Parts: sequence; structure tokens; C-alpha cells
Amino acid sequence: MSLSKEMIREAAAIAELIVNAKEKGNIQYNQQVKPKLEQYIEKYGDSPNNLFKKFLEQNFKDLDKDKFKIQSLSFKGQNVNDYAWACIRVASEEPVYESPHLYVLVDAEELRFGFDYGKDIEEDSYYVQNVRNNENVLEKINSLMKKDKHLILYDAENPIQVDTVDDIKTNWSNNVRLIKKFNVNDIPDNFEEIIIDTLKKLQFVFEASVLPNKNGLPEKTNTENEGADCNNQIEYSLNMILYGPPGTGKTYHTIHYAVAIIDGSDVNKLIEGDYSQLQYNSYEDVMEKFKALQKPQEKIGRQIMFTTFHQSYGYEDFVEGLKPILHNEDSNKGQNRDSDKEQNGGSNKGQNREIGYKIEPGVFRIICKYAIENPDKRYVLIIDEINRGNISKIFGELITLIEANKRLGGTEELKVMLPYSKKEFGVPSNLYIIGTMNTADRSIALIDTALRRRFEFIEMMPRPELLDSIDSIKGIKVSDLLRKINERIEFLYDRDHMIGHSYFMSLKTGEYKDEEEKYKKLCSIFHKQIIPLLQEYFYGDWEKIQMVLGDHENQLNLVKPFSELKGEEKNDCMNKYRLIQSKPFKEKDIIAFDHEDYDDFIKYSVNDALINGKFPEEGFIKIYNMEEAFKNRSNES
Repeated sequence: MSLSKEMIREAAAIAELIVNAKEKGNIQYNQQVKPKLEQYIEKYGDSPNNLFKKFLEQNFKDLDKDKFKIQSLSFKGQNVNDYAWACIRVASEEPVYESPHLYVLVDAEELRFGFDYGKDIEEDSYYVQNVRNNENVLEKINSLMKKDKHLILYDAENPIQVDTVDDIKTNWSNNVRLIKKFNVNDIPDNFEEIIIDTLKKLQFVFEASVLPNKNGLPEKTNTENEGADCNNQIEYSLNMILYGPPGTGKTYHTIHYAVAIIDGSDVNKLIEGDYSQLQYNSYEDVMEKFKALQKPQEKIGRQIMFTTFHQSYGYEDFVEGLKPILHNEDSNKGQNRDSDKEQNGGSNKGQNREIGYKIEPGVFRIICKYAIENPDKRYVLIIDEINRGNISKIFGELITLIEANKRLGGTEELKVMLPYSKKEFGVPSNLYIIGTMNTADRSIALIDTALRRRFEFIEMMPRPELLDSIDSIKGIKVSDLLRKINERIEFLYDRDHMIGHSYFMSLKTGEYKDEEEKYKKLCSIFHKQIIPLLQEYFYGDWEKIQMVLGDHENQLNLVKPFSELKGEEKNDCMNKYRLIQSKPFKEKDIIAFDHEDYDDFIKYSVNDALINGKFPEEGFIKIYNMEEAFKNRSNES
């Protein structure tokens, strides 16, 4: 079920007819309105209000039908209305005017959608109080309005100036409307998407108003700022590794996992962008929270810390080590700082310098200290590229202590004596460790056995369906293109080396002035990222790379015009559409004679047309649909 601008304008014309008749004081529904409405129904299959209702039903299929229902109101109700609308409301026998709504409405001038209260709701209603007294909801409304300047808070018909949360709280009443609107003659092409996006973002306001606890006030959540308490939260594994091929969003999703662990919220909702029951409106909000939790907070410290393992990373970086310091034997507190300019055999004569050492705690010991001092808070350590480090060297004796039952307070609690500081040390049970592992870098089967046994592994594979919403670029379906490439990689190599969807996400999220600019970006992605990655995977086996990209001679020979051509003419025609071009060379043409140690060879090269975006679009389409790509090229020579 989809709406069109024409549907909206014709519904507005009917509303205008009613408005004019009402102004003249002689509204006659059956004679004036009903014929127009019948014409509308015959043309579009239903009345405007029912079309709105079907539109909401289609886009809110997961609505809890025990708590909510979708209802519509036509031009002709108890009175003749000069608008048509549909709404999500409380599932009760109360009249629609006694419930809060998420709604879409068209009148003679405007298409409006958003949140409001029914006209019969009183000022002291718990529906109103639930929002007005919930600081978390008010903060979220304020954040949403700052990000979306088209979302306006109204007192009936009058816009309210909102600069702070207090402005919302002070003006929140039974007359408020939090909405967007378009003039019926100036509706954007993507208005359906805007309506649904807006209503889903406002769902938290609607649910906060209608889902009170037994005291008539919102339930206290565990997602309030600066780390919720550990009790009554969703439980997560203490040690987990997100693993998968490159470009599948492993590091990206550590942000979702870290914030969800600390909030005690559902990470799957964050990953899928379902913010309706959370305190966030968008990924940007989640990222903002993530950055805030990385900063030191008074008494709490840093609740999220991040590090990356590499071949040179060691125990001294991770747990604790000795750091050299240079100090003066005869120094005193009043010494001029200029005297320290030359610290290694410098010109400050007469001063005896000695090298000393101090014990420097690593990132793991630091975050453990924070967690031990604040047992009611959750802490997260993110280790990117965990498989690239020498696990035995980095964790040392602490690899045993990270097990759940070996942590402080566990059934088999263990502590060790640290080698440098000689302090007794244990791992707290409120510290969560999240690692990421690129399977193309090293197979999971080769991971240190001690690590594999102590971590829960969460596979993250390519999700081409996330690219389905990318509009066709010159007829190219990016999601189908990625699916076919990965099918071939899995067949020719293995599933650990497939290509992730994130390489193409910029085509979905980026801003492009036209289709041509977007196409150039696609060409750039292949030239600078996909093809070099395939070169690395197949170690210079160009023939296999051609198979992955549909460039192999035997693949192209399946369709016209290539199947009808021969020799150099055929190869030149193929090379025009190949991402990886190939040209046969004879040994005699190169060195002028036949040498028994050498044979004829094929020279491969990346198509230069990718550089300036002049590569023909058929070259991409052929990857997943050879016949479709060349259906109009059968006569080419």
C-alpha cells in the first residue's frame, strides 16, 4: 500500500469543498461531498482515511495489538469533518478523542503527521503527566527537535519556541502537537518515507504517555545516563568476539554492544535502528553516548576504553610494565624547567642525570580499577583486531582470570600477584570484554585455544539486504551485485573472505548531487577497495578475479555480441566491459623467438575507465545478470 501526491491533493480538494460550504452555512454532504468522494474511491480503491489506515497498518505490523490499535476518521462522522485522518491510539473502548495519537491527516491546505492528544483529554490527565514528569523523555524530545528543525512543537495552532528541555516541560499540555507538515501543493517525492520515519521516531512519546505503571507515572528505566546500575538489566556474555569478513561492521557494532551493555538495553534494537523504546533517536545519538562514556567522569572514570592489538603489542602495554624516566640527582622543586632542555647528554653541565623506572599500568589494569571501585556500574573494554596480537604474550597469566567463574566474586575466584607492582590482582565481574576479528586476516580455527575457550563468538557476515534501499544507479542493483560477488568468492575461495556490505554503505548514506556523481563513487569503490582486496585474496590469480567479477571469457561468451565475434575484435569488445581486462601476448612477439623455458602469456590490468567514472554500467550489471546487461547490445561489433 503506497500513497501518492495526487491522492493527497485530491483529498485536500474534497476538504476544501467542505470548508467553503461550511463558510456559507449550507453544507449538504449528500449533494456536495458524497459524489466527489465516490469518484475518489472509484479512482483509488478506497476513501482517504482508509488509505491512510492501510498505510499505517502496513508500516506498523509489529504493533502490540493488545495495547494499541489503528483507527481512521472520514469526512463524514457524527459531523461533517473538513479533514480525513488515521491514527495509532490506545486499544480501549474510549472514544478516539480521549486517547493520545500518532497520526497522519490531510485537510484543505496541509498534510500533517506526528503526535498529539485527543481533544477531550484533560490538562491533569495521566497521559499528559506521564510525559511532563519524565525527564528522560523530555530530553529525548529536545534532542530530536534539535536534529530535525522541521519537527515543531505547537500549542494548538501556535508554534512554541523551544531552546531547552524546560521549554518543553513548561509548555507540555493537553493542547500540544509535536508534528511535521507540508503544504498539499509542495509535498516532497519521498513524503511516505518521511511520514513513517517521523512517526517511528515519535513512538517513544506516544508509548511514554500511554504506558504508565500502577502509580500513573512512567516506569523508571535502567538506561539513564552515565551507566545504569547492574541490576535488572539485559545480561550479556562477559567475553565476546565479533568475527567475520572485512567490511561487515564488526568495529562499527562494538559501539552498539558497548552502549547496550552499559545501558542494559537490547543490542539487537540498536543494530536494527529500532529506537522506539530506547532513549536514542538515531545512530548519531548512540555515538554521542559512546563518546561520552569514553571520557573520564568524576569517581566513575572511563566506562568504555578502546585498544587495538598488533604484532608489537605486549603485556607491558596491556596490563603493566616499566617505563623509563629521566631525573636529576640534585634537582629540587624550584628548578627552572629550561634546565631540562637537553635530557640525553645535553649541554646542562654540572647536573648528574640518572635513568629510573616507574611502573605504568596498562589499559586493562586501568579499566579493572575503575570497575572494582564502582561495582554497581558496567564497564566495557573493546579490543579491535584481537587475533592480530600474541594472546599468550599480551594476557599472560590473566587469561585464566577473565573466565566468569574465576572473576572477583565468582564461584572459583582467583587472584594473581602482578610481576612488576607485586600487587594482588583479580578481574571484576562487571567488566565486559568485546573483541573483533577479521576472518580474512586469520581463520577462527587458528585462534589461540585458550582464547577460543573463554570467549563467546558472534558471527557477522555480509548483509546485502541493507543495500536494498539504495536506488538503482544507472540500472545497477548494488545489493544483487554484492550477493553474486560473494557467492563466487565462497565457491572459489571460502566464506571467510567474502566482502562486507559496509564498502557500499556510503552509496546509501552519502549525499550526491545527481546519479552521475553516485555512479562515479561506485566506480571508485571498485577501483580503490574491491579490486585491491580481491588481488590480495587470490594472490595475483587474475583469472579467478575475472570469474568473481564476471569478466572471464567463458562467462562473456554466453551472450551476444561476444558469442558472435572472434579473435582480437572479440577481446577488444570484451575488454570494454571488463573490470579486469586481459590481453594475450605471444612469446615470439615479446622476445622475438621461441624459448623452451617460456610460454605465451596473458597480461591483466584494471580498467582505466573506473578512474574517471566512464566505465560502462553494463560492466557492473553483468556481474549478477549477464543477459540483462547486454540485451540491447546484441548488434554491437
